[in-house]
Amino acid sequence: MLDRKSATTDVASTNAETTAYTFTVPGGSLSSSRALRLTLLGDYLNNSGGGSDLIVKVKWGGTSFAVLDRHTAGAASATRRTLMVSAFLMAFGATNAQVGRGELYLSTAGGVAGADAEDDLGLGAIRALHTGLAVDSSVDQALLVSIQHSVSSANVSGRLHTGQLELL
Repeated sequence: MLDRKSATTDVASTNAETTAYTFTVPGGSLSSSRALRLTLLGDYLNNSGGGSDLIVKVKWGGTSFAVLDRHTAGAASATRRTLMVSAFLMAFGATNAQVGRGELYLSTAGGVAGADAEDDLGLGAIRALHTGLAVDSSVDQALLVSIQHSVSSANVSGRLHTGQLELL
């Protein structure tokens, strides 16, 4: 394991893109044949009275490889929803070639307490794949996850509570 997140980051009251997770991967870690797997768990609240898009970006060395946009992230509700972000970044035979994939899962309201049924996809998953990354992994590079809301409201919040980054 490279990193473990154990403190909550709350992105609320802003529609600016805000870093919610970052870790500097030491140069040479990814090399030409290794992979990184990131899993982050959190929750999302839209109690604004209207729709709000949730945009999560996963970046490697400053390049976005997954832009996960959940348009109108469910009807407004006073109940938080389960949020999970996962990302997989694999070296593609060289230190300056990678393939990346990201996924965002957002449950229906009430999913935070485990209320999602096994067959309930909630608001579903958004997936993105980038096959042309060309970031030099022989030097330190940041793996970053940002959160952005389409509205600025104290009643719109995306929180990341915990997670881990693994070197495979």
